[in-house]
Amino acid sequence: PNVVEFATPGAEPTNDGCSEARDHALEQILRVHDEIYVGYVEEVSREGGGKLDGDTYLAPLSFEVALLAQSAWLDATDHALDEENGGSAFALVRPPGHHALKDRGMGFCLFNFCTVAAKYALDVKGLERVAIFDWDVHHGNGIAALIDDDARIRYCSIHEENNFPRTGKASETGKAGHRNILNLPLDALNGWNEYEQLMEKKVLPWMKEFDPQLVFVSAGFDALGRTYPWALVLRIKSQLKNDFLRWHATAAGGLRENEHAPPGLLWRWGGARPRRGLLA
Repeated sequence: PNVVEFATPGAEPTNDGCSEARDHALEQILRVHDEIYVGYVEEVSREGGGKLDGDTYLAPLSFEVALLAQSAWLDATDHALDEENGGSAFALVRPPGHHALKDRGMGFCLFNFCTVAAKYALDVKGLERVAIFDWDVHHGNGIAALIDDDARIRYCSIHEENNFPRTGKASETGKAGHRNILNLPLDALNGWNEYEQLMEKKVLPWMKEFDPQLVFVSAGFDALGRTYPWALVLRIKSQLKNDFLRWHATAAGGLRENEHAPPGLLWRWGGARPRRGLLA
């Protein structure tokens, strides 16, 4: 659809040229989410919208917008895996997704775009190891629940301890002895110094050890720069911004600062042959 037209309040989306991408996105979502739940989201949206829970709601176009968002994640994954594109991609999408469970949306999230893209990279694109780094005030409980029995995926989250959804304890390391989850909860009074230590001493070494072929960075910016209803705020001074960007670019670009780094993909809410990364 025409992005500007689609983003205009009251505008109806056009499906010219995107039905194949829509079907592709839906097919991949159904690899991860329960078919009955997906059908329910579609039905409620088409009937005018409604609430999934106290803070997760559906508007008339929510289902179609979610398919567009998932399509963007899949396109970005393909882009990151294409050697001609330099092994990186950035996807700017809404709604968010890291709280969505297999059969239930929550925390403003309808579908778990990150997990769907990670499974797509493994099951469709043929990769053997992918990593996800999730930095947000809130723990990505949905991602953790959907990958904790899959040794092909490593998931690391830095988040505020005991904030919504009150998951992500350091003791939660994954099922079946895979130890494929690294939760790094921060106290609400912690800040940049503690974050810096975790990045340098925990996150990057743990990810490097896994040697992922693709790195996804699920980027939540809700702890940056302003005072929010929650307490964990990374007040990044100007002299620290370069380090902040370098760490996350390093994570998305493969955890190694050389030409052999894995591809990276970064998603913005609100990571074959050479290794690559994905930031979203």
